[in-house]
Amino acid sequence: MGAGEPDAAGERALLIEQYKMVEKRRAYFGRMFWQIPGLFVAIFAGFLGLINQGQPRALKLTCFVGGAIFFLISWIAHRHRASQDECERLLSQIEDRIRALGLQAIICLPRSKRYGARTAVVAALLTCGFVLMLFAILQPEALNQPRENSPGLSKSIATAPAAHATATR
Repeated sequence: MGAGEPDAAGERALLIEQYKMVEKRRAYFGRMFWQIPGLFVAIFAGFLGLINQGQPRALKLTCFVGGAIFFLISWIAHRHRASQDECERLLSQIEDRIRALGLQAIICLPRSKRYGARTAVVAALLTCGFVLMLFAILQPEALNQPRENSPGLSKSIATAPAAHATATR
């Protein structure tokens, strides 16, 4: 052992500290993987609810921009997934090294599947982006027509009890 190289106990302690650091980083990427798309989907749903009040051009623009943002979010989610996979690979290497130093009781984390839930989420985000942009480009003509005094959901719900009472007499 050279000067400056740690002994087995020192190396084990160093590896454990590295393990803690990499695990925190892996957990961070995992949280970001789910939080960023979740936040955007909630915001986008709110915008659609506000925009879909008889404004077809605004709806078309919202769908197109939303689709482009879905593509961006899917790329960010893919990068978070890849970073999390890299952290898992490093954790596995640290576990192997600690085991080689004689600590056989170490419990290993299960590795994520390459084509598991995270890959399905990235694919779903891409699909949503594609569908929204396609919808914005090929928007049905019925949406381009101004709405005439349609009753809307709230009016039809409000009149439903009266209509039911009249029908049962």
